[in-house]
Amino acid sequence: MSKLLQQALRSLCLPLSPREEPKAETVLKEFFEENNVADFECLSRIKLELGLWEDSGKPSKLLSQTVGIVLASTKDSSYPVSAKAYFSIHRKLQEEYKYSHSDATAFLSHLRIAIELAINHRFSAARLTYVLSQLDGRIHFSSQNIGMALQQIGYTTGVSVQEMETLFELDRSGEVDLFADADLTVGAELVALNAAELGFRGDLKADLLNLAAKPDETRYIAHLQVLHFQCSLLDFYDHSAFDLYEFRPRGATANWLFDQYPRNLATAANPFLNNAKAVGILNRSWVESKGNLLPGALALFNILSSLDELSYAERREVAKQIRAWIFLFLRLSGNTPISLPSGISIEALPSFLIRLSSGNTQTLGILEQRLVDAITGFRFQLPYWRARGLSDSINATNLSKKKLGDCDYQNSETREIEAFESHGGKLTDTYIEEHIRTLRKVLPLRVEELDSIANISEWKAKITFAAQSVNCDPPKEMILDGLRVQFKILTFSEFIGTVDVELIGPFISLLFLRPLGEKRTPEAVRLRLLDMLVS
Repeated sequence: MSKLLQQALRSLCLPLSPREEPKAETVLKEFFEENNVADFECLSRIKLELGLWEDSGKPSKLLSQTVGIVLASTKDSSYPVSAKAYFSIHRKLQEEYKYSHSDATAFLSHLRIAIELAINHRFSAARLTYVLSQLDGRIHFSSQNIGMALQQIGYTTGVSVQEMETLFELDRSGEVDLFADADLTVGAELVALNAAELGFRGDLKADLLNLAAKPDETRYIAHLQVLHFQCSLLDFYDHSAFDLYEFRPRGATANWLFDQYPRNLATAANPFLNNAKAVGILNRSWVESKGNLLPGALALFNILSSLDELSYAERREVAKQIRAWIFLFLRLSGNTPISLPSGISIEALPSFLIRLSSGNTQTLGILEQRLVDAITGFRFQLPYWRARGLSDSINATNLSKKKLGDCDYQNSETREIEAFESHGGKLTDTYIEEHIRTLRKVLPLRVEELDSIANISEWKAKITFAAQSVNCDPPKEMILDGLRVQFKILTFSEFIGTVDVELIGPFISLLFLRPLGEKRTPEAVRLRLLDMLVS
């Protein structure tokens, strides 16, 4: 192929990928032959046509046909760029965005990669702005002019009301699976830990709790709604979380989402209109302008800033968990839960315990753990035993409380620790290995306290796993950070078998029924408990 022909093709600066050049050169050569343009003058003819276009502002018929046949030779059939679209975008860039002729041409040379990233990788116009700006620092890219260019070829970004409704229901149903009976603080800690594992570098727990540290807190509800909408967009597009207006935050989809918030928490006013009316991209200047609402604005900015640093897969997952935490806030801010009895009679308790231990209660392990709390609380009472973890959420981390199981009991006189780990399903080696991995993190935090009482070598710990069914053997005794640790496995039937029904009643009321009656316990769990009590 003629070097002049290749140079002529490249001088057009059309949106072609390197793999598309050979085909484009072939069709261009055929076109020139049909129009009696000799090989030796193809380059000079293209340069002349480009110059005339720049001078007059209107491409000639020959140039329009040249651009058309070259663009038509590309293999991307999903959103092809026609000559009409190409010249329309070029004109709009000059008229509406005040580009020079050459800058508009340079902008369009990147259109192919923009199309591929948008279609194949779900890049939003805001995300494309960042990528293209890194590729070509000469050009002022924006979500507005990139969005215009994509619209001209028939590609638009957007989230419909139906799509938002579907995501909303998925998020709502997934919230209980993630948090179970966690309160807002434990939920925020869980999200923060998961986010940190994915590379999130901010203090997500603190920022979430700054937005809503307790149910019914409405001071920063508008910021929470903005966070909810921005995090929802990330499920559909690789989008820059800072960009506020590409997806019409005052349109039907956003308004539908905001209307789902109960009126005791949020007014009917659009949070974007009230808090970011003239702000296209959130930045520190916006934060500093918020006056007495600055803490909420800063928390929102911090979360979006750290989200923007992540890869799309990481950003999408962290955003999903943030949305789940917002649903936890909404659930805990809701109606008063169904009331539970204050106790279970001695006559009814034996049969209830049998039902509870006969198989997975389908309550995410909540009933099982509360029962472990009650039974162990009865067995290891003060003043001899010091308890940790009683009534904790089933998802509360052992690391935060420095506990060796869901709950544990320490006896300083006998140098013993009895820990209990509840599991509502089938106990496996994988579950135990993960628990031991957590132990290796917790014990260094506990050693100083134990050493202050007696040398760590004088202590011993026993960890008992209670599960509905068992598919493994207990690990052999091991020494971890100088502490001798033994392991025991019991089914719930075996665990409950030694219960003195006549004496345990007060602990059932205090450590089983009372926490289950709190708002943090999902309503489905209370309904399941009531069903089991009357069966």
